[in-house]
Amino acid sequence: MNDNDNMKKNINKAKEAKYCGVCNEQFNKSEYKVLCVGKCRKWSCQKCTGMTNKSIENLATENKNWTCKSCKVPKKKESIVMLNNDDDDSSGPEEEKDNESE
Repeated sequence: MNDNDNMKKNINKAKEAKYCGVCNEQFNKSEYKVLCVGKCRKWSCQKCTGMTNKSIENLATENKNWTCKSCKVPKKKESIVMLNNDDDDSSGPEEEKDNESE
């Protein structure tokens, strides 16, 4: 499939898209909508992209891709860190004894 076929396919998908993938509002027929090439592959309204008409037109004419904020932000991975203490005695922390006499 060549670039022209891809563009036609995306235009047809854009016509089918009725709601913004970010704000879930119905698309305004007079504004641009942009496809995220990231993992979500959702269409976004111009307001949610934060781009001007000129910026979006440049994306199209220069055949550049756009990625939404959600797909750009690296997902935080949870880590478990265990410290290895060679002096480990499984009795836990030592308790201080009160040697004071009353």
